[in-house]
Amino acid sequence: MSFARDRTDSVDLSYDGKARHRAALGHSTAGATARLHAPAGASCLTRRVHALDARGNGVTQTIVRAVGIS
Repeated sequence: MSFARDRTDSVDLSYDGKARHRAALGHSTAGATARLHAPAGASCLTRRVHALDARGNGVTQTIVRAVGIS
């Protein structure tokens, strides 16, 4: 999963719609990446991303059932 070049502070993942887990982020000049490790039996992923730009403007975006897992 890749994210924009502005500073991405955190990515939280949920596979059951309840418990959220903080994903480890990798950073490069192209942006940030998070590696997904879905547990057995997971059917979808909900993600929440918090990012800031160089001026300190922030956004938090949550997408419920962002990705289906098969």
